[in-house]
Amino acid sequence: MARKSIRSMVSSIGTGAFAAAAVCAFAMPLAARADGAKRPMALVVMVDGMRADAVESGEMPNLERLRAGKWQSGYKAAWSLTGQIAPGSAPSSAPNHVSIATGFGPADHGVTANSVLEGGTASSKPTWLKRVIDEKDGATALFVYSWIPDGNIAPNEGVEYMCGTDAANATALASRLAAANAPDATLYFIDCVDAAGHSGGYYPMSSAYRAALAEADGYIGACLSAIAGRATFGQEDWLVVVTSDHGGYKTYHGQILNSQGQSYQAYTVPLVIAGRSVAEGRIPGLPYNYDVCASALDHFGIAVSGLQAALRSSGAAPDAQRLLSDGLAVYLPFDADSSNQIAGSGVTAEPSTATAPAVTVNGMTYPLPFEAGIA
Repeated sequence: MARKSIRSMVSSIGTGAFAAAAVCAFAMPLAARADGAKRPMALVVMVDGMRADAVESGEMPNLERLRAGKWQSGYKAAWSLTGQIAPGSAPSSAPNHVSIATGFGPADHGVTANSVLEGGTASSKPTWLKRVIDEKDGATALFVYSWIPDGNIAPNEGVEYMCGTDAANATALASRLAAANAPDATLYFIDCVDAAGHSGGYYPMSSAYRAALAEADGYIGACLSAIAGRATFGQEDWLVVVTSDHGGYKTYHGQILNSQGQSYQAYTVPLVIAGRSVAEGRIPGLPYNYDVCASALDHFGIAVSGLQAALRSSGAAPDAQRLLSDGLAVYLPFDADSSNQIAGSGVTAEPSTATAPAVTVNGMTYPLPFEAGIA
């Protein structure tokens, strides 16, 4: 499929045809352990349509700081710019959204195409959010999304849902993360980058795509600033993860690989895992976007056995040259010269002139993009 057939957004938070009731917003938060260990909390972000090489585009300073281990003192990051979409999946949104939420590939969770979620069929596997609230007494969880069919990902009784536009979601989520009763576990899907790729191309010469990368980075920065500004931040152990569902080629991404390898760029995604106890450096081997589930569950002390996803927040290696043997069939540096060679006619270099919206957090308005502070 070329693109999602449904991209309608709801304009208010917590409403929509597929949004579930907010049933746990005021539950008692998960406390720090009696032995003095810090309270585990997690934010997992999926940026729809973000190619792996887009991280180094210069439009995403907040994500780059997170990857470099420069967000907050004591926080390190394991990362890969040669990650892959879920095994057995086409580079389409719905199968990979469900994989990122559950830790299983489409052959096991049952969502093999966008049309499955659009038709209302849910995954046969629970999300990692559901497992956290089921297995950790007092834990709360929040799922934030803007593509309405994502509300069908899985039965998530007890998980709070927030569905709205990207801009509205960013403002509301930053406020929630700054609040005393912030959710322990949050899964946050951002849609704007994929929409820009479909309209203007998944390339650096597309001003719309670059502006969308900056917009998404601003949303991530707003969340990071809200977390770091919490009064209890010093008593908390945060895990912050960023990945993508797929990349893109020209203005599409849903096709299976062809004999010319023209869509390898759609199969390659970034993976950044930041935390206090994360092993710093480049993740060796071939990580997948759904591996975020294993890291999130492990962070809460929940067994990851039985998942197809693998734990990637330990065992990272020092940064080194990215090699094709890492599993990346084609590595396309994110620059105009390289991209122009395969972009084809109709895509030309142009400066970025689009203006991203602003995010308001606790009464303060930040123009996007803005860079989150460093401790």
